[in-house]
Amino acid sequence: MNTLNEKDEKILKVLAEHGNWSYKQISLQTEIPTTTVHNRIKKMEKDGVIRKYTVDIDNQKTGRPMVAHILVRINMTSWKTLSQFLKDELKGDVVKEFSRVTGHHDFIIKVNFSDMNELEHFIFRMVTNNKIHQTVTLISFAENS
Repeated sequence: MNTLNEKDEKILKVLAEHGNWSYKQISLQTEIPTTTVHNRIKKMEKDGVIRKYTVDIDNQKTGRPMVAHILVRINMTSWKTLSQFLKDELKGDVVKEFSRVTGHHDFIIKVNFSDMNELEHFIFRMVTNNKIHQTVTLISFAENS
């Protein structure tokens, strides 16, 4: 298990907000030498602490302003089928993330759509292909507000 020290924590905090900053910019913000920032980031990437760099997308500007979270209950023999379906969907621009969860439901899926028809079509495809007992769809009014 990797243990992060204070310098790693500072670097990660800056990267979480400014993932596109240079080592020099991170160095200035954290007051850690540039070479140390570089080496620590490379080590955290190698160790899997930093898995990927992402962007924060404005869904309104992409034409997919509707954000929904779908709670799914499945026949437990079909969870691998649903997982593969969702992994395939991640390659597109609809499914943003999904997790297998505890509680009354088995999965939670975050999706983006341009309208209700797209959402309905997605749920229909998901339900007809994956032996799903129940879905509950929660539509977000606003994200991170």
